[in-house]
Amino acid sequence: MMKMKTSISVLLLAFQGVSSFTPISLQTSGRVKSRTVQKAAMIDLSSLLNITSLKNGYCDDVMFEKGIKAIKQSSAFAKPETKENDFEVSSEIFEDLRLKSIKELKLVCSKRSITYKGLEEHEEFVQAIVKDINDLKDFSVSGYLVPGAFNEVSGDILEQEMDSSIPLLLDVYATFCGPCKLVETEFEVAARRLGKNCRVAKLDSQLYPDIAKNLQVQGLPATILFHKGRVVSRREGLVSRDQLMDFVDTFVPKKFW
Repeated sequence: MMKMKTSISVLLLAFQGVSSFTPISLQTSGRVKSRTVQKAAMIDLSSLLNITSLKNGYCDDVMFEKGIKAIKQSSAFAKPETKENDFEVSSEIFEDLRLKSIKELKLVCSKRSITYKGLEEHEEFVQAIVKDINDLKDFSVSGYLVPGAFNEVSGDILEQEMDSSIPLLLDVYATFCGPCKLVETEFEVAARRLGKNCRVAKLDSQLYPDIAKNLQVQGLPATILFHKGRVVSRREGLVSRDQLMDFVDTFVPKKFW
């Protein structure tokens, strides 16, 4: 490190183990250069001096940026990757999330009502979503159903969710079906009212005709209520939000919604 003839005062504010900011100012001959180091852990004076040099009375920007980059890549800034065994979720969910772009992960966060303000790295989004899935594992075995939402499900997800003690209200529909489109809003409202007391989902009969056949669907839309692996109630045709609420009343008393 080159010998410094000019006096340098360093103002360092760092918070160990928390996500904060660290303003660093180097004053030389009355001239000041400042930088902000994001997500600092603990940086001591010797580390700072080792990554800086002076050029014509100023801190060398190139050297400074290289030093900051080195610190960010150190263990103090390391972001541990979420491990599958840290949470009770399937490896398929991890794989699916890690293949998504940050834009897609933001959409998942929005659908799950996860606040993602402040999240920057791809793995941070994955961790937030996985934590939410883990917190709701009693509500949704597969991790794909969200309280208060009208969830689209595949045949595999439906099979995983059937045995739960939390009722599952299923809308079997088809994209060509006009009445199916009319009841979609009714299911969305019912889902918001029921919250964590009942899962509300929809299945495309065109994509999963075998499942629709096994469920003995004769007309669309078909509304089916599952509880502990059994079909406990069903109806076909148009249905209102109030009728849907009455439909589940035996298993979700009105005092819960």
